[in-house]
Amino acid sequence: MSLLDTYEAVLWGTMDSLGITDSLRRKLLAAVAIQFGVAIGLFVLPFVVAGTALRVVQGVIFIGAIVAFVNTVLIIQQDLIEPLARIETAAGRIAEGHVDTEPVVVEQSDEVGDLAASFGDLQIYLATVAAQADALADQEFDNEALAEPVPGPFGDSLARMADNLETHTRELEARSERLTRLVDAFETSTTAAIDGDLTATIDPTVVDDSEERYTVVVDRYNELLRTLQDSIGETAQFAAAVRESTEAVDESTTELDQAGSEIAAATDEIAAGADEQRDQLQTAVSEVNTLSATVEEIASSAEEVSRTAETASEAATTGRKEATETAAELSTIETEIAEVADSVDALVERIDEVDEIVTVISEIAEQTNLLALNASIEAARVSDGGEGFAVVAEEVKSLAEETRSAATDIADRLEDIQQQSDRTIADVESARDRVGESTDAVERSLGQFDEIAEIVTDLSDSIYEISDATDQQAASAEDVAAIVDDVAAISDATAADASDAAAAAEEQTTSLSTVADTVSGLADEATELEAQLDAFEIEANGVTTQQDRSEQSDQLDQSDQSDQSDQADQLGQSDQADQLGQSDQADQLGQSDQSDQSDQLGQSIETDRAEQLDQPDDSEEAAALDEPVKITVE
Repeated sequence: MSLLDTYEAVLWGTMDSLGITDSLRRKLLAAVAIQFGVAIGLFVLPFVVAGTALRVVQGVIFIGAIVAFVNTVLIIQQDLIEPLARIETAAGRIAEGHVDTEPVVVEQSDEVGDLAASFGDLQIYLATVAAQADALADQEFDNEALAEPVPGPFGDSLARMADNLETHTRELEARSERLTRLVDAFETSTTAAIDGDLTATIDPTVVDDSEERYTVVVDRYNELLRTLQDSIGETAQFAAAVRESTEAVDESTTELDQAGSEIAAATDEIAAGADEQRDQLQTAVSEVNTLSATVEEIASSAEEVSRTAETASEAATTGRKEATETAAELSTIETEIAEVADSVDALVERIDEVDEIVTVISEIAEQTNLLALNASIEAARVSDGGEGFAVVAEEVKSLAEETRSAATDIADRLEDIQQQSDRTIADVESARDRVGESTDAVERSLGQFDEIAEIVTDLSDSIYEISDATDQQAASAEDVAAIVDDVAAISDATAADASDAAAAAEEQTTSLSTVADTVSGLADEATELEAQLDAFEIEANGVTTQQDRSEQSDQLDQSDQSDQSDQADQLGQSDQADQLGQSDQADQLGQSDQSDQSDQLGQSIETDRAEQLDQPDDSEEAAALDEPVKITVE
């Protein structure tokens, strides 16, 4: 412990013993009284004491004054300034919004201690108020902080605010729950309506009777769904009627279209047949003309062939004579070739003899060479005296080698000559055989030339007969060509009339096709509309349901089928009559009443179509189509 701490302990202990620590006022008055007493003592002391004693007493009083000043400073610092500073710091944090600041603790029993205790109570009060405000903000009405009492008018106001806020919150939660149920009901109903179920109305019990606005909204929405059900039911009935009517009209127009197509096809076939007949007749005319020209050319060619036959007969006679001469020449050539063959055979024999001589020469050359070799050996034995003998032996050896070389060369050449002789012999033999064959062929040609001469004579007679027949055929072909020209003219007229009838039938068929396409498109749209309406599920309260529409549709289909069957029978009879008329027309093409038949045919078709389009069902359907569709939504 330091000296200052010890002094403070002694000082506060002394004040406790004097009973002045319980009041800051007494502490300050005691300090001021001590200082005032020191000042009086210093003023009175010179009048009472003098000399050295005065100075001693003055020193003691001065020291007492210093102690009194230090005590005053310590008291003010410890018991006033420091506690107030802590209170000021806490107040600043509270002013900044930190109501959870730790309370200021001052262990004094004087006025500053009381101030610190009151400030602590204020902190606790503010903390309680802040906790209750947080609970109210979080709507935690069961929070324990709300059970703590807050004294004063502010506490009463805070309690009333908590009660009112809890009441409004409960009401808002209840209203939100009702709105949630209503929104869920709307979502379920609208989802079902989107999926086609218009019977999914909202139960009025979803909302309380106390909320009249919600009840009105639910009633209006349910009324809207019922109105939509009625409108869609009426529209579905109308769509079914339109579909059935358009199907009936479509079938009628389809049958008329088929009848018109058959008529057009028949007239097209007639026109095509007439055109084909005209083309064939024109081809026949061309062929007949060509035949006539060909016959004339044949007649002309027959004359030329006759002349050519005479020339051929003369050429055959000349050829026979030349063939006889050729046969004689070939016999002479064959004899000469035989002689050449004999000469070549003799030459071959001479070559064989020369070959034998060459063989002998070769043997002599070998013996001479051997003799020269022996002479050389003997000369070597004799040494000095045998030089001349050696020279002679060398010359003999050289001569023997040259002789053998010449003999070999002659043998090679003889071999070549022998090979050429063999080929020559083969060629001569082949030529002799060919000459023999040529001689036989010429002899056969002589017989054929005789036959050709006879055939050419017979051919010349036949050609004269053909020439007479072709003259008669040319005259007949000219008559046929004239007749075919007349028939072709009649066929042209027939084709023109048939083309006019086909054009009229095609024009009528085109009109019917346009009507059929329009009616078919209307039927498709009605079917599509009916299919879309069938996707909706509606109540049967005076409104036709999907099952009712199906039953009505079946009944109407049966009725329409019976009506259409009668119409089909009538159309079939009419078509048969038309087809018979077309058959007669095809048989009578080219006659004067063809155009009248085409007019009657077109009038018959127009009459049938007018009768079918003027039926009562069609007029009612047209009236139904003209009626506007009204859908009212409240």
